[in-house]
Amino acid sequence: MLLRAIALLIAVSSFSGCNVDNQHIPVDHKDDSVEYRTQVWDAVEQRVGSTLTPLSSDAKFDGVWDVDFDIFGNRQPMFRYNFTSETTVEIVSLQGNDQTPQADKYGVKREGQMSMSGETYHAATTEKNELVLFNGDSSLVLIATKR
Repeated sequence: MLLRAIALLIAVSSFSGCNVDNQHIPVDHKDDSVEYRTQVWDAVEQRVGSTLTPLSSDAKFDGVWDVDFDIFGNRQPMFRYNFTSETTVEIVSLQGNDQTPQADKYGVKREGQMSMSGETYHAATTEKNELVLFNGDSSLVLIATKR
């Protein structure tokens, strides 16, 4: 039992997607444990083909980003994000005919987590400086590339 606890402690402290204070603060109801979160981060790394670095809590965004929805390795253009200030983003859906920008708020809640459109996501960057947002079970993975 003690060895299992030590192994779990080592795994948790070495996992990059955990908060720096080692508290498990879920992004949604699917993000139910540190162990499951580790599996999800690993799966997303495989899907995007890159090591993920948790977004720092002081990350700032600007400019226009093309956002793809990842369907298990196949990317489909979904949105365009235009970060206009430290808290405001204009979101344009690339699906359908109405491509009117919708203003919304965003924020980096804590290391590795970002909120947008009233939702909280795991947030990381790839080796190619892409922004990756994903939910608690990786059924939603968005990959944003700055123009």
